[in-house]
Amino acid sequence: MSKFIGMLNDKVEQQIFELGTHGPLPPRIADFVEMVRESKAAMLSEHMNNRNRHMGWTPIPNTPTLPGYGPAVISSLKFDLSNAYDVPLSILMAMDITIDDDPSKMRWIATGMLPPVWQDKSTPELVRIAYEGVKMGWWSEKDIDIPEHMIALEDSAQDVDGLSVWIAGEISSTGEWSEQYE
Repeated sequence: MSKFIGMLNDKVEQQIFELGTHGPLPPRIADFVEMVRESKAAMLSEHMNNRNRHMGWTPIPNTPTLPGYGPAVISSLKFDLSNAYDVPLSILMAMDITIDDDPSKMRWIATGMLPPVWQDKSTPELVRIAYEGVKMGWWSEKDIDIPEHMIALEDSAQDVDGLSVWIAGEISSTGEWSEQYE
């Protein structure tokens, strides 16, 4: 293990210690979970009330998408946890997190970490943490010593300065609005 990977592991462990491995759902996510639970209960009631008349509601309560906790919800949960616990989003995005929506619990649970290396190449999770560590002042970019990235940076991506083009213009790395696209 390289010296850099050791430093990175130490920082990740420190941040996870601050965060913990489970906790109450943030308010926005808890509200969404309640809404999904109410909707599912209403559909199940329709099924139960009508099952002797017709089978139109039969497939609805068994639909796998009903829990509704897909990537968008889990990403929003990770974003909210990052803000609430002041833990870098890159670390939360590398965690496998699930939602326990039992009404008596309403909590998030970290079930593991996504792999940092796959087929001898750095995964996006490792790359995000490594470069966010530079932004956080944990190490410098020259300290980063990780395997080749599994997703190569396209040549065209290197030409962009700052945030990429927005709908009506571009914001440069200085944070100033460019009028050239209006």
